[in-house]
Amino acid sequence: MGYDLHNSKKHYVRFNVQSWPLLLELAFHYGWNRTGIDYLSNDAILIKEDAINLAAALEKVLPDLPDIRVYKEPHIYPKEIVDIIMDPDTPEDVKEYCQQLDIMAIIDKDESPEKAFEKIQDKMNPRKGQEVGELLRFFSGDYNKWHIQKFIDFCREGQGFEIH
Repeated sequence: MGYDLHNSKKHYVRFNVQSWPLLLELAFHYGWNRTGIDYLSNDAILIKEDAINLAAALEKVLPDLPDIRVYKEPHIYPKEIVDIIMDPDTPEDVKEYCQQLDIMAIIDKDESPEKAFEKIQDKMNPRKGQEVGELLRFFSGDYNKWHIQKFIDFCREGQGFEIH
């Protein structure tokens, strides 16, 4: 599931459901002002002017993106982490692993598992309204920089594009 983008040159780019809204958010922080409709819905058309402006904003992003991947992807699901942390019988090596993910710093052991789970999700998943630094970390790494550059080229070659 994701966003499939097609331009007038019959070229295609894909972003997953999490990355596309965050990429637009990052572009907004770098000066992108859209003139068109909501680009998070399927069957939307991003007009040429917005595509050119989006490419210009993302060009400004590239030098600020770290070359090395610094965003920590969760290796186990947040609900499992909550269960592990809340269990008094959890072995110390597992707790150490959770500390490496900064999970122990996020929650208070006296919190309910539901509240702890919510806090962990917020920490691990950048959302709309995130600070620029968190978005830059999310898109860090050579592959992401390459993908964004390909998308910039895609934006500049057509008359806008369709979102499916």
